[in-house]
Amino acid sequence: FLTKTKKPISCRLLSEFVGEISLTVQEILNEWSQFLRIQRQPDQKPLYSIYHKSFNDFLYRQDIVQEVESLVTPIQKQITDKSWEILYGQD
Repeated sequence: FLTKTKKPISCRLLSEFVGEISLTVQEILNEWSQFLRIQRQPDQKPLYSIYHKSFNDFLYRQDIVQEVESLVTPIQKQITDKSWEILYGQD
């Protein structure tokens, strides 16, 4: 999901996208912290993004994408659907 959002995202929103509890997602983000850019603003939750475009490209290499191509469109749809739901509700 981080490779597809292209914008920094909160742990809470990422957990909603992936359908996991925030604690589980935060543990994974902590494990991957060396590969992530973490933006911290006063009085706000941190936002996460892939640290470097080359690492993002590595994660999304063509041969890897071909292996999991069937997951790409559903991920994009989930991001769109969840964003819409957050902005406008479920209806």
